[in-house]
Amino acid sequence: MKGTIIYIGSDIPDKAPAGVRVFANALALKMYGYEMKIISVDKQVETYHSIHDGIETWHLSRPRSTKDWVNNLLKIKRYTSIIDKIEDVKLIIAYEFPAIAFLRLMSYCKRRGIKLISECAEWQKWENLGHLSPIARMVRVLDVSSSMHITYKKSDGLIVTSHYFDDFFKGCSPTLVLPTLQCRKIQLSDEIQWNKTRKFIYAGQLGYRKDMLTDIIAAFAKLNQYDFEFNILGLSLEEYIERFPEEENILSTVNHKIRFWGKVSHSEVLKEVCKSDFSLIIRESIRRNNVGFPTKFGESITCGTPVIVSDFSDVVRYTKEYGVGIVTDINHIQDGVERALLMDDEELLKMHKNCRSCNAFYYEGNVDVIGKFIDRIIQN
Repeated sequence: MKGTIIYIGSDIPDKAPAGVRVFANALALKMYGYEMKIISVDKQVETYHSIHDGIETWHLSRPRSTKDWVNNLLKIKRYTSIIDKIEDVKLIIAYEFPAIAFLRLMSYCKRRGIKLISECAEWQKWENLGHLSPIARMVRVLDVSSSMHITYKKSDGLIVTSHYFDDFFKGCSPTLVLPTLQCRKIQLSDEIQWNKTRKFIYAGQLGYRKDMLTDIIAAFAKLNQYDFEFNILGLSLEEYIERFPEEENILSTVNHKIRFWGKVSHSEVLKEVCKSDFSLIIRESIRRNNVGFPTKFGESITCGTPVIVSDFSDVVRYTKEYGVGIVTDINHIQDGVERALLMDDEELLKMHKNCRSCNAFYYEGNVDVIGKFIDRIIQN
């Protein structure tokens, strides 16, 4: 083994996008030759210890009280008490770590001769934190701003989700741009099939200025003359109408072609993505969307299903490079959908084949990329 790396992340192995990302990266580094340990901060109340795919993991409970949250921002004892017992630690990767706690972790690493990498996957703003009290929101925004502008720039290296972050941190520490990878290989049938009636899918939840679902539905309404099926997974029709009552009239014109599934399991989502002709991932080009990378993009490609995307983050870069979908303007979503509806079988078959041959979003296809970056940090 090349030594031990400790990954401090959350929701391991795959309970949330952050957990998927951290665990996939950890699997890649394990395959490269490092001994991997994970300290996961989870939603459960009790702390416990487990092993996932040969990776030892300590599951700590997420802060619940005000005191817990303050301690999480300021203290690192619950992490270092675990790290102190692990031998031959070469490097720690801290995913979205609070600013003051990160500085303390940096001091701890310097005392022990351990390299420290920061991983950045999002950049929250005031309007993204409406679920918090005004004081908590202010503290969170100040913490994030301090992390981005000061503390993360002091780390030995950075792993980031997009070239937006790469440009922001340029000239600081060495940076690796890495999309959100998948930890599980999707088992696909040998024969590529598509539907006589074009089948589209959207999977997700409504968030602040995130997926433009109302615009997507409006685009399909404008194309009602075509034969299609559009499945929406993650929310029910009732939830959608409650949130957007003004959309009920539009839905009534295409309600026989659009189906709301409500909440379904992640495994069921993947099954439906595999059965679909196209996934839709349409978002505005704003900072919140540009800094991260959508997990559902890599999921769709590894399911063998092309995407219809707008220009945000790095999705257009990958869509064009690997020929795995259609790029559309957010003001003319119907153009992208119509192209998919009119696409001949030969072109659609080629896109499906491109998705299947693309290994850019599965951890095994990124082992050397991640491993050599980590080698570089440790050896400097």
